[in-house]
Amino acid sequence: MHFSDCNEFNGLCKCPPGFGGANCSEPVCGSLPRGANRPLRPLNSSCSCDDGWGGINCNMCSSNNSCSAFMPAGNAADARCYTGGEIVDQNFHMCSVTNKKIKETLKGRDAEVTFGCLKANGTCDLQLWVDEVESFFCKFSECDFLGLDYECNKIECECQPGQLLCGAQDSIDISIWLQKSVHGPGSLKCDEDMKCTFNEPAMNKLIQYVFGDESIELECTSSECLHYSQVPGYKVPQNEGSSTAYLIASFIAAAAIVTLAVASRSLNPSIKLDEDSAAAGLGTNSVLGSDQALENADLLTDNPVNSVQPVGLYFNNVSYHVGAKDILYNVTGAVPAGHVLAIMGGSGAGKSTLLDILAAKHKQGEVQGEVLLNGTPISSDSPLRSLIGFVDQSDDTLVPTQTVYEHVLFSALLRLPVSMSTTAKQRRVLDTLQELGINHLSNRLVGHGLSGGERRRVCIACELVTSPSVLLLDEPTSGLDAFNAFSVVETLINLSKNANRTIIFTIHQPRSNIVSLFDRIMLLARGRVAFTGPCNSAPDFFASIGFECPSNYNFADYIVDMSMKLTQADVNTEGAVNQASNANQAGRSAGGNDLYQFGNISSGSAILQSAEEILSDDELCTDPELHTDPLNTDPAREWSDYASHHPRIPKTSTPAIASSHATFVPSSGLDMLISSFRQSMYFANVQEEVDNATKLVGASQVNPAAKKATFTTQFYEISLRMFRNLYRDPMLLFTHYGIAVGIGTICGYLYFRVSNDISGFQNRLGLFFFLLAVFGFSSLTTITLFGKERLVFVRERANGYYSPLAYYLAKVFLDIVPLRLGPPLVLSFIVYPLVSLNMEGWAPAIFIIVLLLFNFSVAMLMLCIGMLVEDLAVASLIGCMINLFGILFAGLFLNQESMPTGSNWAKYVSIYHYAYEALSVNEVKDLMLFEDKFGLKIEVPGSAILSAFGFNNRATTRDILCLVGIALLNIVVGFIVLYKGLVERR
Repeated sequence: MHFSDCNEFNGLCKCPPGFGGANCSEPVCGSLPRGANRPLRPLNSSCSCDDGWGGINCNMCSSNNSCSAFMPAGNAADARCYTGGEIVDQNFHMCSVTNKKIKETLKGRDAEVTFGCLKANGTCDLQLWVDEVESFFCKFSECDFLGLDYECNKIECECQPGQLLCGAQDSIDISIWLQKSVHGPGSLKCDEDMKCTFNEPAMNKLIQYVFGDESIELECTSSECLHYSQVPGYKVPQNEGSSTAYLIASFIAAAAIVTLAVASRSLNPSIKLDEDSAAAGLGTNSVLGSDQALENADLLTDNPVNSVQPVGLYFNNVSYHVGAKDILYNVTGAVPAGHVLAIMGGSGAGKSTLLDILAAKHKQGEVQGEVLLNGTPISSDSPLRSLIGFVDQSDDTLVPTQTVYEHVLFSALLRLPVSMSTTAKQRRVLDTLQELGINHLSNRLVGHGLSGGERRRVCIACELVTSPSVLLLDEPTSGLDAFNAFSVVETLINLSKNANRTIIFTIHQPRSNIVSLFDRIMLLARGRVAFTGPCNSAPDFFASIGFECPSNYNFADYIVDMSMKLTQADVNTEGAVNQASNANQAGRSAGGNDLYQFGNISSGSAILQSAEEILSDDELCTDPELHTDPLNTDPAREWSDYASHHPRIPKTSTPAIASSHATFVPSSGLDMLISSFRQSMYFANVQEEVDNATKLVGASQVNPAAKKATFTTQFYEISLRMFRNLYRDPMLLFTHYGIAVGIGTICGYLYFRVSNDISGFQNRLGLFFFLLAVFGFSSLTTITLFGKERLVFVRERANGYYSPLAYYLAKVFLDIVPLRLGPPLVLSFIVYPLVSLNMEGWAPAIFIIVLLLFNFSVAMLMLCIGMLVEDLAVASLIGCMINLFGILFAGLFLNQESMPTGSNWAKYVSIYHYAYEALSVNEVKDLMLFEDKFGLKIEVPGSAILSAFGFNNRATTRDILCLVGIALLNIVVGFIVLYKGLVERR
């Protein structure tokens, strides 16, 4: 029994501690020091343990004296009964099962667990007892011990026949299940209060199925007899008698080493973040813990993002105008649930604009038409907008100091439903990274070591982790090489097919292997639809109207080049532009379509034959003479060249074209193409899909996303990200504190023990002015800091990550506070005693408070400027001018009593004035200044000189309150600017 080693000749077994008998099946009593001489427990009775020992089988020590027998002779006082739970050699646990349902099932009987481990060979033994009667036992092997966590790879379990759970009357029998199902891995994990959980996959499933709990929950005590030097945390005594000079030198050396280490870390971009992530609880291992933890997360959490709500996206007659300029005109399309639409077209065709409108983004111009989700109209303020994920073309929103995992987790924690557990969200992040093939990059910094394709996948993951029903991507292959571009598109196609997700993306002239992946395509030309429908039907359509792509030519390149060539012919012809503009205006005024109707031109007319000939595709893709810069193309000359090569073109039409730019052919080629599509079966099919979706308004239910993260969670996650940014890129932080220490030391040296005379008065006012100038201009870094985050905030706010208030408060507390409140404190503690400033009463505290309020107020003012002015150079210049303006009216350069009439108001808007007056009055008001020159002894009250400078000797409290008011005002104004001004407008 108990997997004991037994002699095959005499049958004697070597029993584990606490058990005895012929086959090691019976508990023993006494105490551990007795070894093999421990008495067997009386039948149907409890053990009577030796003094200082306890537990079911007397393995638990309770005092240092009880362990003295394990010490060498004469060293009994060195014994310790260590109860911390961390194993040193061999320890024992005595635990009570605390699962509520298990205790209720046992109806008052006590369920207990004994657990002993031997560190040397990595083994443990576990026994389950009910009313001190053993039910089953397990042997653990290949164990690792880390603090209070014990993890073992292999487990073997057997029943005590005839006992509870093992065949007793009116009891289930799990003996076969124990032998066949329980194999590990298993773990015992405890906190500092020795509240523990035991986890093993098969046992957890049984507990979940029968009792509804995740695992076996225990309250334990632990004991191990040790020599006092073996107790964890024991420190070897150091030699005493070191001199004070030696201690100071050691401290300086240690500080220098730490500073160099931190600085070298901050300057090394290739440092891996596995340890940092683990420390923050965000590494892959710390998230998962074990595969079982992930299984438990799925069982415990009703995860609404495991399946995507099927949603089709339909848009009808979408137009977009900026002033008198048409960007999009009557764009119609349909993308049923689970399909992919690739929007193609040349530069300026309106691809990105259309994608913004489909994503319900705020636009600066006028948007017309309908965008529907399963027949339900959406707008920029619609709650259904949360069902749409949007990935921008730029990856500038990635924070360089965050890892890939942290980026995606940030999106998941803030945007997934609040009802989901954190563990489930973490699992969703890992699944998303796995799905996109970037799970191996989890702990890599975004700012270093990621290729363009990998960065693009991170952006996609941040949206995909929320399981949007519709995913929109603007140029996902832009800037990527051919392989990475194909890989990204292939991933998008798989995402659509595997999860029934609707995906729409823009793409510019993809390679043929990428085109072969497309489901549906849309070709835009000058904001109008030249084709939309199944990708495999597009060649037939274009061939049917005379644009047949040669077999050796990429079809996507062909149709985009063709649309661009027709567009350029239209743009370069002034008369055609005027004609099209007039037609547009007439069409709008009549409420109809402004396009030229292909059906109005007879099929046998010379004009049509000429138009068909000039739009022939052969020259567009094969004739080297025609591959010229479209911006320098003369339509008349081009027409003449075509006519000379094509006898079907009437010669009589050539002079007309050559003499007038207002003729039909150069300007109507694109219109004829668009009109041909609108009269085709493909457009009819798309229009039918849109019309059917429109009829479903009110009948098709589209459920908006569940409530997202609470304000507290938003504030915490944003603060955590900013904190990581500070300690992973600490150079600015170190610079601010380094300047504070350096300036404090220099000023302490220059103004050391300032005297109480006229020169001392001058030195005091000069010191205060210099300190305020240092902190005022150092606050300009706030502008640069926010400049780096502006785009991140605007995009994340638009995508629904968090509220502006949560970001603003986190920005104030986790960015402004460490950089603006810490340095004045450091500098004050250095300067104040060295300069021998006023130490009476509240004077030191007032000095520190004023510096803190001033620095914070100026920093908040600079933040407001940084939010108002996007250009960093202009914002910095404005900040410098405001500082100089404040300095001018502080009270040192301009006597406030002699200021011109009507200019007195300026000092009341100067932050420097309130701070400088408060510092000066606090220090000098109660001083008596002495001067001994040329035999004359002058004694002047400091308050008199302050009054001569125009300072109010009773204004300290008022100045402090004004600084508080200015700080609060800047906070409020800053939030208003952030809330109203920093809104995405595309």
